[in-house]
This record gives sequence, structure tokens and C-alpha cells, in this order.
Amino acid sequence: MESYVNSLKAYGVISAFEEMHKSLNEMLTYFDENSLPMDLQYVQKLKGVYNATMGNFGK
Repeated sequence: MESYVNSLKAYGVISAFEEMHKSLNEMLTYFDENSLPMDLQYVQKLKGVYNATMGNFGK
């Protein structure tokens, strides 16, 4: 999970939005298909990545 978060951060830095979308979709699909809960710490990290990426969008 941590590697997905790090990948999303890296994709955000270089504005690789398609790669971000694919990676996030893959991660969420895994949790969904396996009926796994997602720890709050990872939800918070994903929120941080999203906010950082969208905060840099258009700059």
C-alpha cells in the first residue's frame, strides 16, 4: 500500500495523471474485489496526495 501512495506522489509531481488514475484504480479494485477494509492512515495519505496534486494543478 505504501508503494502505491509513493507512486501516486511521484506521478503527481510530474503531472502523469493517466498513470495516477490507473494506479489508484488498481489499488481500489484490489480492496473492493477482496472485500478488504482500508486503514484510515492510508485514506489520509491518499487525501494528502490528492490535495497536493490538485493544489499544483494549473500552476
